[in-house]
Amino acid sequence: MKLIVEGLPRWVTSEHLCSLFQTYGSVRFVSVIFDRESRHTGFGCVEMSSMREAEDALTALNNREIKGTVLRVKPSGR
Repeated sequence: MKLIVEGLPRWVTSEHLCSLFQTYGSVRFVSVIFDRESRHTGFGCVEMSSMREAEDALTALNNREIKGTVLRVKPSGR
């Protein structure tokens, strides 16, 4: 299951995002999104290995604060 992560602080890398989600299971894919000028957009994409792991991550991380920024995690709809 793919998840969209909004509200990422500008310092978060794909490695940080992967580490955060690995707490809840196996991560298949992770990406922090950048615009055409290579600026951090505050969005990321994470694919977990199973629906259960994705649901656990979503429940635990949605509305979680990270250094003053609140993350929003939701299913990608795909």
